[in-house]
Amino acid sequence: MNFERLCGMTSAAMIVLIFAIVMWTGLWGPLWQNIKPGDLLNLSVSVTGWLVTIGIGVRAFVLSQRPIRLGADQIALQQQQINGARLQLRRNTYEQLAASGYGRP
Repeated sequence: MNFERLCGMTSAAMIVLIFAIVMWTGLWGPLWQNIKPGDLLNLSVSVTGWLVTIGIGVRAFVLSQRPIRLGADQIALQQQQINGARLQLRRNTYEQLAASGYGRP
């Protein structure tokens, strides 16, 4: 995954997260006008839970990209080996034809 795509996905996810937190906590609503210490504690625990969840999700995404990259590298290596074998087969065939005199005037 290229850097620009990762940054775009991350920024879009963060914008959605900010909107969700703002709507869920009622940042523009009456929550902040008469908040109690117990409510503030619940709110801080909830926001911390959101942040931990997002962090774990990002870590899982990054760690899941490693096997995908490894698989893509292995496929590319196998393709190079196949192309090398084909080239060697063509060279051997050409040398056999040249040794037999085929194609010479």
